[in-house]
Amino acid sequence: MKLAQTISFIACTVISLLICFSTSAFAEEPTTSSVTLQLKWKHKFQFAGYYAALHKGFFQDEGLDVKLAEGGPGIAPIEKVLAGHESFYGVEAGELLYERLQGKPLIAVASIYQHSPATLITLRSAELLTPHDLAGKNIAMQVKQKNIVEIAAMFVNEGMSLEALNLSENLPHPKGLTQLQNGTIDADYGYLTSEPYLIEKAGEEAGYMRPLSYGIDFYGDVLFTTEQELRKNPDRVAAMHRAVVKGWEYALKNPDEIINLILEHYALPEYPAGSLKYEAEQTIKLMQPDIVQVGHMNPDRWSRMADIMVSLKLVEDTQYFDGFLYDPDNLVVGWSNSIVYMMTASLLLLILLGLGLFWLVRRLHLSTERKTENLHQEVELRTIAEQKLNHYSEVLEARLVSRSYELAEKTKTVRSLERQLQNGNGVFKPESKRFVLLVEDDELNQVVASELLKTLGITSVVVDSGHQALEILEEQSFDLIFMDVSLPGIDGYETTQKIRASGNATPIIALTAHALKGDKERCLEAGMNDYLSKPIDLDELKKVLEKWQSQIGEDTSPATSSLY
Repeated sequence: MKLAQTISFIACTVISLLICFSTSAFAEEPTTSSVTLQLKWKHKFQFAGYYAALHKGFFQDEGLDVKLAEGGPGIAPIEKVLAGHESFYGVEAGELLYERLQGKPLIAVASIYQHSPATLITLRSAELLTPHDLAGKNIAMQVKQKNIVEIAAMFVNEGMSLEALNLSENLPHPKGLTQLQNGTIDADYGYLTSEPYLIEKAGEEAGYMRPLSYGIDFYGDVLFTTEQELRKNPDRVAAMHRAVVKGWEYALKNPDEIINLILEHYALPEYPAGSLKYEAEQTIKLMQPDIVQVGHMNPDRWSRMADIMVSLKLVEDTQYFDGFLYDPDNLVVGWSNSIVYMMTASLLLLILLGLGLFWLVRRLHLSTERKTENLHQEVELRTIAEQKLNHYSEVLEARLVSRSYELAEKTKTVRSLERQLQNGNGVFKPESKRFVLLVEDDELNQVVASELLKTLGITSVVVDSGHQALEILEEQSFDLIFMDVSLPGIDGYETTQKIRASGNATPIIALTAHALKGDKERCLEAGMNDYLSKPIDLDELKKVLEKWQSQIGEDTSPATSSLY
């Protein structure tokens, strides 16, 4: 009953705590989280997945209130995100890895383009077909005076120095095409997903120098954030990742719908419907959604990209590479901190409940074992007790018979002595003033010995221990001492030694129940003068008294002049 009550109490406690944790956890969750996403360039199909995530409610489903910030000339997404005034997320390409290797706290969240659409564009009429043809030429491949990394890598990989190039700011369409046409620049930076269509519509023929054709295969647009954002809001990073991937999957399956959405909400005259349709077709080819999961990032490929930058001396080393890539498969990252705490607490409580139940069951088991063992011991002890009782009964019965026999014999002896006294057989008369000390612990032996001495005309004082004998000898002197060798406490031997040590020379006669070999020598060594065997024989007693008569001393009374 107590066990069941205890288990019920623990279970109720655990459930209550779980409810408290879950309530507090979900109470702490905000309804929405405001986020700014800085795009890399002006609104077009290049960012179709983000439009889909916003307008199809994927951001909202994840509790995100996302603002899409348009990019363009002079806008560097990395600078915006690191500044942290509004933007927490951004879209960038190879520059993201380059800045990370410079020590910037950036995190790559998802790669959108598996292969970069970046390219250098020249007019066919200029007959500039390879990177080497551009030595000393004017090239528009900078954003805020920073080089487009993968284009710079293409030149360096071809053994060319960037100092041999005249580099300038990249301008949006159609300004870039106008610069090519009027000869202001010789090559312009652009995307293969849109520029060929626009150039063809302008009636021009162009050549394209793609880094991929010269051994530089970088990822294209990448969703990124900061280390601080990942550390403080891992749940928000996970939510952004899920919503963006879902948005791109939807956009790639429904390109016409998203094109219409762009035209309705983000229309720019330089990017008409035909341009957006062409861009959608080329984007699907570069993203390869049927082969590669949207947002997939291969760590080995990123590592090779970093090694290429080091080998081309664009950066010194890769010491800052570790921790650059976000892992969406991490079970903790991407969950609400509160939910993680709640689940951790729940797990701990369940463990405690399990330990409590184990302890209770173990305790019950041990209690049962102890009771069973005690019961076995009790049965065993009772059996032993019964056996001992039977044995003691037999011993007592035998002793009773033996004592009865001894008493009968000693009674006969006493009666025989009485008859001898009546017949006047020369024993001491009762008027004798001689005293003996009888040290004997057995009551029957006390009675027999006292009566024998009394009938012989000798007065006895009886004590039943060595201690009493020593005490009485300090107060009174005796003519003779009869000493039982087997006494409780200090035995007759030790008592005799103490008497002799006190200077008392009174003759001491040992009383021993068994006349074993060596007993006499032991008695003499202890300081005794003679010994008698028990039960006391009258003739032996008279012999001992006669032997030690001279030590006792002469009495003037006729009755005491002789033992007979």
